[in-house]
Amino acid sequence: MIAQQNYQAGIYARLSKDDDTEGESVSIENQKLLLTQYAKERGLEVVDYYVDDGWSGTRFDRPGFLRMRQDIESKRINLVLVKDLSRLGRNNSKTEEFITDILPAYNCRLIAVNDGVDTLYAADDVSISFRNMFNDFFARDTSKKIRAVRKANAKNGMYMGQRPPYGYRKSAEDKHILEPDPVTAPVVQFIFSLRRDGNGYAMIARRLNNDHIMPPNDYFYKSQGKENPFPSSNLWAQETVKSIMRNEVYIGNMVQQKQGSISYKDHRLRNKPKDEWIRVEHTHEPIIDMETWEAVRALDGGGFKPRTTNTGIVGLFSGFLKCADCGYGMKRNVAHKPRSGGIIKEYISYLCIKFNQSGKTACSSHTISEEPLKEVVLNDIREKVAMIDMDEKGVIEAIQAQQLKASKDSYQLQKAEKGVVKKRLAELEKLIQSLYENKVIGEVSPDIYAKLMPKYEAEMKQKEARLAEIETELSTVQEVTTSAEEWVALMKRYRDVSELSRELLANLIEKIEIGEAVVVDGQKQREIRIHYKFVGYIG
Repeated sequence: MIAQQNYQAGIYARLSKDDDTEGESVSIENQKLLLTQYAKERGLEVVDYYVDDGWSGTRFDRPGFLRMRQDIESKRINLVLVKDLSRLGRNNSKTEEFITDILPAYNCRLIAVNDGVDTLYAADDVSISFRNMFNDFFARDTSKKIRAVRKANAKNGMYMGQRPPYGYRKSAEDKHILEPDPVTAPVVQFIFSLRRDGNGYAMIARRLNNDHIMPPNDYFYKSQGKENPFPSSNLWAQETVKSIMRNEVYIGNMVQQKQGSISYKDHRLRNKPKDEWIRVEHTHEPIIDMETWEAVRALDGGGFKPRTTNTGIVGLFSGFLKCADCGYGMKRNVAHKPRSGGIIKEYISYLCIKFNQSGKTACSSHTISEEPLKEVVLNDIREKVAMIDMDEKGVIEAIQAQQLKASKDSYQLQKAEKGVVKKRLAELEKLIQSLYENKVIGEVSPDIYAKLMPKYEAEMKQKEARLAEIETELSTVQEVTTSAEEWVALMKRYRDVSELSRELLANLIEKIEIGEAVVVDGQKQREIRIHYKFVGYIG
């Protein structure tokens, strides 16, 4: 052992809201004061302070802890002072590894003042294992309680986010209530009005940038009187605009719990399936009226600002048609032909832009007349509505099966597997807890512990990974089902359609792919694929 006069001490302090059970007495400054006084009274030289403020003890990627470990390994310090073992960590296996493996390897001593722990005299003290186990259990219990409280608050319509959505601010009376921000709420209304007029996301972003409107992230930090700590272009992006377009918060609804950490020890976020989201309506004052919201939702995914002709006319299908072979748009072409009686007849057709620009070496013409195309599209809409009227549930299931390439039973099978995996994870937690306890009291030998613990932990990691996969798959299935249901509701609004209009096309259709005409058995045929909003092409 190292002689006492040669100790170079590092003081470590940590605090997070999840484990502050002692109020002010556990604050960072009080921890440092206590430990500094302790070192002074014993003639110990304090080389450095290592602080992690706001970091959970279940995590061992804390910056202060990592810096301290680096100083231990470089032998800059050979004594660690902490208020108690819970400050060091609340992850039993990692805390024990640090105390029993890392510290001895570098001939480093640990003193936990309030716990009366000093590894110089009791490196293998069984109470250390008990305390670490208790700290781990406390972290797990606290995590469950916090999650339960957050979930209950979310169900009551209370806003639980750290940062208010752009366009809102937290009420001064209650931080869980949102109210329109007088500075940014008009910007949100402006964005929705631009979208309703048919502008695309990229075009809206350019308009906001041209008007020198500060993007959400930069505005938030400026409103807090801080510099944005993250790299920023200081510009709006189309994805930012799109996220605003799709957020129900602007019509007064709260949708929360979309993400969650994998476990109380693994703080990586994962997306939750939609059926686990918490949605509460009419929780706060809306910024956008329902008429505007519905109009924008109808345009979602396919809005654009079509070009007009020299006469100011916008073609019925302009902007909707795509060449099925090269993917280019289709150019509107108008021809005037004389008819009997001196009448000039107008013929409208569409042809591939790539062919029009570069000739037949680039693509074929794909020319199609507007009148027969109108009939094809109108008939397809009527057929789809008739299918829905006849078997709405069957249509939704068919769309689900087509888009997921899976049977209609797959969703239920995945939900059943999720239940099995969650049950096994609960069993593993109990097994690991029991194994720890039995090892500490001597009912399980070190050899059996060393054999079983890695096995249980490996299975737990495998099951947690599988659970994350299942939830991602379920989320995808739920998104497809929701999209199908939204499409069905939209189509039913056009049950009695008798004529096409640009508004109708903008509400229903994302794009129409036009194939080249071919002659089969003496008949001219072509494939036309209509891609609808929400669901795409339905074969």
